[in-house]
Amino acid sequence: MAVMFPSEIASDAPKSEKKVFNALRDSLPSGYIVFFSQRLNTLNGANNRFWEGEADFIVFHPDQGYLVLEVKGGKITHDAQGWHSEDRHGNTHSIKDPGSQAQSQCRAIHNYLTSLSSYSGSNQAPPFEWGVFFSDAEVKEKLKTLELPKEKVLDLGDIRKGNIRNATESILTKASRRRGGQHFHSERFIRSIAPSLNLVPRLRDRIEEEALDLVRLTDRQKKLMQMVRMNPDVGIRGAAGTGKTMIAVERARRLAESGESVLFLCYNQSLARFIESQLEGVNVLTFHELCRMMAERAELNFEVPADHERQRIFWASSVQHLLDKALDLLPDARWDHVIVDEGQDFLEEWYTSVLELRNKESSTLWVLYDPNQMVYKGGQEDLANELGLTPCVLDENCRNTKNIGRRVSELLPGDLDVPEDAPEGEKAFRKDCSDPQDMKGEVQKILHNLVNEQRISPSSIVVLSPRLPETSDIWQEKTLGNIRLRLIDDPPQANSVRFSSLHRFKGLESEVVILCEVSPGSVGCEPEHLYVGCSRARHKLIEFHYNE
Repeated sequence: MAVMFPSEIASDAPKSEKKVFNALRDSLPSGYIVFFSQRLNTLNGANNRFWEGEADFIVFHPDQGYLVLEVKGGKITHDAQGWHSEDRHGNTHSIKDPGSQAQSQCRAIHNYLTSLSSYSGSNQAPPFEWGVFFSDAEVKEKLKTLELPKEKVLDLGDIRKGNIRNATESILTKASRRRGGQHFHSERFIRSIAPSLNLVPRLRDRIEEEALDLVRLTDRQKKLMQMVRMNPDVGIRGAAGTGKTMIAVERARRLAESGESVLFLCYNQSLARFIESQLEGVNVLTFHELCRMMAERAELNFEVPADHERQRIFWASSVQHLLDKALDLLPDARWDHVIVDEGQDFLEEWYTSVLELRNKESSTLWVLYDPNQMVYKGGQEDLANELGLTPCVLDENCRNTKNIGRRVSELLPGDLDVPEDAPEGEKAFRKDCSDPQDMKGEVQKILHNLVNEQRISPSSIVVLSPRLPETSDIWQEKTLGNIRLRLIDDPPQANSVRFSSLHRFKGLESEVVILCEVSPGSVGCEPEHLYVGCSRARHKLIEFHYNE
């Protein structure tokens, strides 16, 4: 079944359009995306005037391109004088050439898409075709008109005979041939055609799926995305799973596509690389990477000390001093917009430098943070107030199932709500182990069950530990049964499952999380650390603790 935008047609829509809406939805298979009654407002470069119109239907497929359909219902006739329709009283009215309408809509959409940075260079706009759908009549005879060939026509007969899919694919095949099998991302097309739908990507395992799934923003998130027009400097506070990173990525994407310069900062290197893979035209860096980059541009010496204690001081404060010097030497090295994700991980004093990264008074600053995830010392709990930002609170969990959400709430009770329509999901599983050998055996058994019996893709699973790899008994094992472990930044391998410390996996998520080597009361196993680990799971959470 095709994905429809909107998902349901309005009750007062014309019967002819309702008929086509239902036919496309029910006849086209998964993979097709259909927009109904899409308003088009584009600038005509020839006369510098806006062209306004409306496409009855836009049918998109990532492997074929898109088809614009003009729908005509009732009795339609054509003669030397043009096109005509007959109303229910028998009166005849002249109407616009439906083929010409569909062609104009195609050109307007194509011109708009090619003006976006997301479709420049190698990311070319999808090919297109047009067609006319006569919803209340069958075109039995061969059309002789030059303006509307029969092969571009769908009609009532196609609905009755169940021929909608074949007829649609027949037209779209002509478009796909012009690009030689090129693939066009569905999420990018949706975002370009209808950004007002507030569709954002949710973070998924980049190895299992390169194309992001689409999720609707919660009502709270919708209000937040509109808020920027009135309050450019915003501090967004939200617990794990409330969609902070999704919002930050969508914010950066929209600004970049409008031609603005954007700096996206975070603390976690793995998170930075993941976000970088989802954005084009955005500088995505960790704070330390920013300091190094700016120091090198300013030709300042950036030398990391060999001594451990001096290293700690260097990364905490010396790098910031280098950044400040570089900003003095490079007055033009600024950005129109700065976004900080996982802002609670930044040291308080770093923000004095962050504020200097903006290039003008009209620049904006968004900081997204969760005080519950302050696993690094030195951050601030109320960043919005401390930085003078307009505060906004996200309190709806849009990542976890209800059962995982309940487990997360047990660790750090608060005001986080899981939506009523969220899936119930399986209950979080926990088992206590007596020693490292027992722990390794249990992790091996659960991996075997998930991969070999439940047929879950290894790339959908992550094994998390409060320990660093060099001190983890699980990581040192490397191979558990027929499953190999690899670090999250390592390239994917056949039948391999990712392994990471809790700290390094902050901000990321996975369909299945195995949290192991938890020693109650030990360093790195406090409730805030377990909160970080458990909240990474979307659908299945498994915990292995050592006996207290």
